[in-house]
Amino acid sequence: MSVAGLSGTTSYGSEDVDPTPGSEQWVSAFSLGSTGCNIGDENLAWVFVTKQHPVFAQNMYRLHMGRFEQIGMSWLPHGFFATDGNACGVCSDTDNSVPGSVGLAPGCSTLESSALNGNWRYMSPRSEVNAHTGFFPGPPPFETRPDGDVIGRRLQVNNDDLRPSMNIGADYFTEVHYITPDDAAAETN
Repeated sequence: MSVAGLSGTTSYGSEDVDPTPGSEQWVSAFSLGSTGCNIGDENLAWVFVTKQHPVFAQNMYRLHMGRFEQIGMSWLPHGFFATDGNACGVCSDTDNSVPGSVGLAPGCSTLESSALNGNWRYMSPRSEVNAHTGFFPGPPPFETRPDGDVIGRRLQVNNDDLRPSMNIGADYFTEVHYITPDDAAAETN
């Protein structure tokens, strides 16, 4: 599985995460859209109601004064439907009777919108996923989010890390990384 590109950003606003009276620490939340490609020669399993689907790590980095730092990360959105597009080449999905129903065919792409990747209902903690094997304990549903939580589970970044006056000349980078049990199994064989 490879990322062909990022396809947009959604901003969800900011919250003060410091409960200390008179103290403030504002954090903003974002999500990233992405296009993933099956660059292999086998179908990638993409079945939401089982453990056979990918999760997507979203991260943000800053390069400032020669120092490259990770300044934000999200929980892991779960993929639940492969769209079988042609963004990576010619998609000839001959193994599936319904596009995207059971997998992402070789040469096919799938688009995950930023709104979908920011939907907290489809996210789980990173700690539940073994990044080496792609294994996670079970399919959704996951626990519910507290009411009024704008930034929960999404790509969170401290506002000071983004403030231009505090980071003069900084460059920012975002990434989406797909983690799938199929890729991990192929790497170990």
